Amino acid sequence: MKRKGMGFPRFKNRYRLRSFVYPQLGKGKILEGNRIKLPQLGPMEYIKSRPIPDGFKIKQVRVVRKASGYFLMLTLECNVSVLDTIASGHQARNRPRFRQVRCNF
Repeated sequence: MKRKGMGFPRFKNRYRLRSFVYPQLGKGKILEGNRIKLPQLGPMEYIKSRPIPDGFKIKQVRVVRKASGYFLMLTLECNVSVLDTIASGHQARNRPRFRQVRCNF
């Protein structure tokens, strides 16, 4: 019997993908002024909506196509140590202490 719904071969339209990701960028110089260097696309000009803070590095880049044009979404990484807190907002202790409760039935 013939399987239904497989749809082979699947022809791909150029408008099918709305975005694609560069998951790992190289260790070299990626940003140079208002240009970003992307693999297979080369250096591209972009407009900075916000400056990249000092101490942050670019982890990945997503290129998104919208009706008004193409946009870059930059994912940044920074080494920050965060203290563990519990729901009450106080700092968590190393050893939680429990009371023994005696139940008489």
